[in-house]
Amino acid sequence: MLLLVLQALLPCFCTLLPGVEPAVSLEDFYPFGPDQGDTQTTAQDDGGSGLREISVAFPFFGDRHSGLYVNNNGLVSFLREVSQFTPVAFPIAGDRRVVAPFWADVDNRLAGSVLYRQSQDASILRRASGDVRTYFAEFPDFNATWVLISTWHQVTFFGGNSQTPVNTFQVVLITDGELSFTIFQYNNITWTTGRHASSGGNLLGLGGIAAQAGFNAGDGRRYFNIPGSRTADVVGLEETTNVGYPGRWVFRIDDANVEVGGCNSASVCPHLRPCLNGGQCIDDCITGNPSFTCSCLAGFTGRRCQINVNECASNPCQNGGSCKDQINGFICECPPGYMGVHCQTDIDECEDRPCLNNASCVQGNGNFTCVCEPGFIGVRCETDINECESQPCLNGGECVDWVTGFTCACPTAFTGTFCETVERIMNSERISAAVWPETLHTEKPSMIFSNIHLLVCVCVCVSAVECLCQNGGVCVGINGTCECPPGYTGAYCQLGITQTLCSNSRTCPDGSPCLEYGGAYLCTCHTGVEPDHMDFYPVQPQSVCDSSPCLNGGYCYERDGGYTCECRYGYSGKHCEKVRLNTCASSPCRNGGSCKEEGGSYRCVCPYRFTGKHCEVGKPDPCSSTPCQNGGTCFHYLGKYKCECTDEYSGKDCQISRSSLHPSLGCGPPPHVKHAEVQFSSTTPGSVAAYVCHSGFTSVPRATQSICGTQGEWTQPPVCKEINECLSQPCLNGGSCQNKIGSYKCVCKDGFGGKRCQIGKAFYANECLSEPCMNKGTCEDQPGSYLCHCPQGFKGQNCEIGAVATDIAHLANEQDGCESSPCLNGGVCRGYRQYYVCTCKDGFFGERCQMCK
Repeated sequence: MLLLVLQALLPCFCTLLPGVEPAVSLEDFYPFGPDQGDTQTTAQDDGGSGLREISVAFPFFGDRHSGLYVNNNGLVSFLREVSQFTPVAFPIAGDRRVVAPFWADVDNRLAGSVLYRQSQDASILRRASGDVRTYFAEFPDFNATWVLISTWHQVTFFGGNSQTPVNTFQVVLITDGELSFTIFQYNNITWTTGRHASSGGNLLGLGGIAAQAGFNAGDGRRYFNIPGSRTADVVGLEETTNVGYPGRWVFRIDDANVEVGGCNSASVCPHLRPCLNGGQCIDDCITGNPSFTCSCLAGFTGRRCQINVNECASNPCQNGGSCKDQINGFICECPPGYMGVHCQTDIDECEDRPCLNNASCVQGNGNFTCVCEPGFIGVRCETDINECESQPCLNGGECVDWVTGFTCACPTAFTGTFCETVERIMNSERISAAVWPETLHTEKPSMIFSNIHLLVCVCVCVSAVECLCQNGGVCVGINGTCECPPGYTGAYCQLGITQTLCSNSRTCPDGSPCLEYGGAYLCTCHTGVEPDHMDFYPVQPQSVCDSSPCLNGGYCYERDGGYTCECRYGYSGKHCEKVRLNTCASSPCRNGGSCKEEGGSYRCVCPYRFTGKHCEVGKPDPCSSTPCQNGGTCFHYLGKYKCECTDEYSGKDCQISRSSLHPSLGCGPPPHVKHAEVQFSSTTPGSVAAYVCHSGFTSVPRATQSICGTQGEWTQPPVCKEINECLSQPCLNGGSCQNKIGSYKCVCKDGFGGKRCQIGKAFYANECLSEPCMNKGTCEDQPGSYLCHCPQGFKGQNCEIGAVATDIAHLANEQDGCESSPCLNGGVCRGYRQYYVCTCKDGFFGERCQMCK
């Protein structure tokens, strides 16, 4: 008998000798097809057969199953249908009790078929019996009584089509009612992975998270991974074996241990025992080729499982996190701004909206940046900018600050945004007689610019022919100024004078300039168009980037008299003319790892439970060291383990005997709960106290038990909270409700009576018509009232008191609360009469362990 607890993915398979044909031919498959009576599953992505009852209870690792599911995605399951298309590495705890010849994303809508049948045909039973006797010599008298044959014939993958590669394989389940076995047979394996984003397969169905092959008992301990599962090597399944027949694997799957079919001839494993650190040796017993393969325990790798895996060697911590190696795992200490198992999550510093005054927040690495609205500055845009602080107004103008800008109040003779324009055209530089004739010979009148306090004074014209004066203005003088007619002013006579008075405190209604004219300040209005001074600016010099020297979408920057190209991702070179090699193009990372380019090479960021340069090495299983003592069951969750102990033991590793606990560690009487009765039979650890709230009260939370713990303390009991009977609005015909303990009272409007104001005035005289007496009490009508005669065991105005005693007496006749198996997801039930409490496995919570963390 061989004890296996396997997980590590192995890089090598047995090598076939020349002349040995790989794969099981279809002629050597168990007969299949519609003509054999097979049923075909519906052509449906991730579907299957649904629950199929079977004629013989099938033993599978300690349980007997009367039904099963044939799933399109390459596996047979017992407890529920498996529609998950991206395979998970075994072991898996919970309800995943499966036999998986090739768990992958099969899509039989596109190509191929999934066929199955139960058989008790004599010829099939003889063949199955012979196979078991051949591969398990210790059972020479085995006689099969039932067989399931499931065949996946020429099926392709999700995302493929009728032309993409196809696979053909078969699984056979065999039993005599006590022992059970399975045979995997592979005819042709050409693809491994579907093309869904979570699987990551390519156009040929390769790469990404490849198929899983093996079986899983569902307890987190007993399972088998065929070497190469979930790696690219699984495409060669038809060339591997554990029984000397390439493409065939045989296992026993009923016992407490896992047994692998073996060779009947001399083999390496039992004599040399070459696999170290608990690795399982698998003989390659092809005639003339005595060799072996080691299937390593999690945490070890190498040809002989001799290499101990350092979980930090693959640098799993991202974004500068530091890795601390742990037993069967690691811990990432993240830098500020990051969190997560691998420090992979950038904390969103913008989530709390730190930026003020409508600023937008830009997320950074461990920080944030506020992009302020105009008029605000500061780290959080908390400061209103004083635009007048830089004294932008010229020529004595007064600056008025606004939230997002400023306004200049200009003195007389100046105008413009900054008071930069002089109303009377001045020129700080006269044109000499020697220069003037040359100017006249140009094709266009020359414009002369000079600066006065950063303002530009433009000589309006240089000849009467080219005069720009408007509204009848005349161009005069060597400087070419405009002499305006009455009623107009401005550099070009473009401003008309109105009769509206204005001042510094009394601005013009349309925002037009306020100017001195004829001894008074009057508002003006524009009558013409300002000449476009851009016509007079010199032509911009030609840029070295005008010729677009940067290729492939690169961006050109002028620099030091030349230029520099900023290239797009994937290109390099002075002109972005070189295509940069993508080191991740070959998809080197396995088992769902993501590839990141770094310094001309690449780095694989591996998912949980995988490590190595290419994520090819499985991480240790915390249950592999069997930490649970005295028959406890180990469950693993996120790199840790939890022991579920038998009733006789407790403690983290089930190392404490309950019988050895000192009697003084009893809990004593359970705590008193107001408005409740309590029933208990013992005060030793594990005892249950059941609480029943009085009539008119309900328990909060809804659990009604308290458990005596191993430390001598009862768990928190419930609280009995009064029920507000008025919430159901029992009073009719406009009556108002008054809540009472265990009851209510309706105050009726005139003309109505009865307990619920349901009786009209004609019947109001008889208070017993409302049937106020409870629990079979009899009502006696009295003037303006009534009297209830209560049966034995009840009392109160309406015979409402006494139900508690009845409920408690009823407890003695109730069945055990655990008989209905109320605890879900592997939770352990502990009950007292009709009450129970569920002790949940790690990762689940809730009254019935129905909630997943």
